[in-house]
Amino acid sequence: MTQDDAPPPLAETATATAASSQDDVTLSVDETGFEFYNDLCLGLFFLVLAIVSARRMSWSRKQGGAETTVVTAFYSLILMTSALRAVWFLIPSEAFTPSYTPKAVMAFQDPTWVGSFLSETLLSAGSLCLFSIFILILVYW
Repeated sequence: MTQDDAPPPLAETATATAASSQDDVTLSVDETGFEFYNDLCLGLFFLVLAIVSARRMSWSRKQGGAETTVVTAFYSLILMTSALRAVWFLIPSEAFTPSYTPKAVMAFQDPTWVGSFLSETLLSAGSLCLFSIFILILVYW
């Protein structure tokens, strides 16, 4: 057996295997079936909640009166919160990021930064709307 025919040292083989398996991990979404089912159920729940709040908002506008403004604002905030959460839960995770676990992404250099940006924008807008509901409750209590 010549030196050219000898297998590579074990350390080089392990490093190449780890590097190729690491590339596979970053390219595949490691979302389990339970997490997918959970996201689907929550997305449908928030979609139903958005429909109910839209109907209640239109019903309260027809009633008239002084409290109509507060009730309409309350249901409109519920509508915005539930619609944003429904969109975030119903869009598959691989559309936002290539991996279910977060990683550091430099904007404008990695093509996955757009998905991460949209995901965080949806989450932040939904959280602000939810926080606004609590503020409205405190102000008009």
